[in-house]
Amino acid sequence: MGYRVSKRLTTRDYRQPGQYFVTICTYQRAHFFGRIREGEMALSPAGQVAWDYWHEIPQHHAMVRLGTFVVMPNHIHGLLEILDSNTARWGPKMRPMAEPDTVQFLSQISPKVGDLSLIIRGYKGAVTRTVREKGYDFAWQKSFHDHVLREGEAERIRNYIVNNPKNWEEDGFYTPDVGWDKEK
Repeated sequence: MGYRVSKRLTTRDYRQPGQYFVTICTYQRAHFFGRIREGEMALSPAGQVAWDYWHEIPQHHAMVRLGTFVVMPNHIHGLLEILDSNTARWGPKMRPMAEPDTVQFLSQISPKVGDLSLIIRGYKGAVTRTVREKGYDFAWQKSFHDHVLREGEAERIRNYIVNNPKNWEEDGFYTPDVGWDKEK
């Protein structure tokens, strides 16, 4: 069984405080989330779920503060700030069900409480479950793209996110209007 290579920086602890620019695409870049009309995003029911659930992230992860966010026809862009992962609380100590070497290895490769991957996994799972319950055959692309913001980048990235609907046809994620075609 092969393991996927992580796209995360190997030198970065994704629980440490910092701002992250996150992009998540739909499977095969299908237009599940709506359409761009005259430079404005018109959300589909699935797009509304993606919007609503993004804004619920701090209710599930107290150490997260959200910044600028946009839902596009086939992807989302958002700024997410991890404030302090030390506030995360661990549940009761669980007894290992495997050999100590295996437990140590799994612990090293598994996302930790407050980890960006765990936050995004929860978001993607909640959106997928709810959109499928609404009757759509929805899926995300595997993984997600993140960029750790460096000093002085925030304003440029905020502007990119805000102006993404106006610049849709020049966007690297642009595809012709395919996928989501029916109202439920």
